Amino acid sequence: MRYDSDWVYVNMGNHHYQKRPVKVGPRLKDRAVIHEGLNPGEHVVIEGALLLRAEQGSALQKRQDQR
Repeated sequence: MRYDSDWVYVNMGNHHYQKRPVKVGPRLKDRAVIHEGLNPGEHVVIEGALLLRAEQGSALQKRQDQR
């Protein structure tokens, strides 16, 4: 499963988030239909994703530095 550039952060609980690719259908203003990549009842980040993205980059850099 590979999608170009559509992805979301899914709340995994206990302040953990997973970046997940999604297949997006029709979009209207601030809403979109998600065809694949999420399960019913999962919660996605709708505010603060830039902060999560920055933290993800920082964590990746730390792992690379430890090698």
